[in-house]
Amino acid sequence: MKKLFLIILFAIFTCNIFAQSNSIGVFGGIDVSNAKIENYFDNDSKTLTSFTYGINYQRVFNIPFVIDCGILMNNIGCKIEVDYRNEANEDLGTYDTPWKYRYVSLPILFGYRFGDKLSITPKIGLQMSYLMDSRLKGSYHGASIDDKQDLKYFNRFDLAGVIEAELGYNLYNNWDVFICLSGKYSFTNTAKFINVYKDTTIHHYSFSTVCGVKYSF
Repeated sequence: MKKLFLIILFAIFTCNIFAQSNSIGVFGGIDVSNAKIENYFDNDSKTLTSFTYGINYQRVFNIPFVIDCGILMNNIGCKIEVDYRNEANEDLGTYDTPWKYRYVSLPILFGYRFGDKLSITPKIGLQMSYLMDSRLKGSYHGASIDDKQDLKYFNRFDLAGVIEAELGYNLYNNWDVFICLSGKYSFTNTAKFINVYKDTTIHHYSFSTVCGVKYSF
C-alpha cells in the first residue's frame, strides 16, 4: 500500500512537472548592431540600425520552465569610414558607409516565466546563423554605392550568445502580445581574409527590441 501511494504520488508530481503549453508567434522590430574590428582599419566603427523579423515557437512547462526557438532574418553590421575617389583620382571625401551582413538565424533559448496574465521571462541561450549576403551600401555626393562582397572572405556560419527578457500580456483567451529585449555577442570571427588582412578579426554585437503576437495551444 505504501509503495502504491508513492507510485501514485510520483506519477502526479511527474505529470505536474511536464504538463505544458505551446505557442507560435510572429514578431518584428529594430536591431542596433556594431562590431569589434581588429587589424583592418584605424577608424572606429559606428552603430548600424536595421529591421529584424521572424517566427518563434515556445514551450512552457508547468514548472514554469521555458524553451524558446525560432527562425529570424536579420541584418547586422556597422558603419565604417570609407575614402572615395572618382575616376580622375580626385578625393571625394570620407563617408560613413554601412557594412551590412544579412543572416538567417536560429536562436535556442532557455528561461523561467514569472506571472500569468502579465508575465516576464528572462532567457539565455545561443543563436546559430548563416550568412546569406554582405554589402557595402550607402551614398555619397548624390551617388549610391551597392558593393556586393565576395562571401569567400567571410565565415558563413556564426555562433552568438544571447540574453533576453520577454514581457508578455494575455490579450484574449489564447492570444498574447509580447515585447522582447535582447543582447547578442558573436563568438565567431566573421572575417576570413587572406594576405594583408589575414589577421583581421570581426566580432559583431547587437541589441534588439521586437514586439509580436502569439497563439497558445
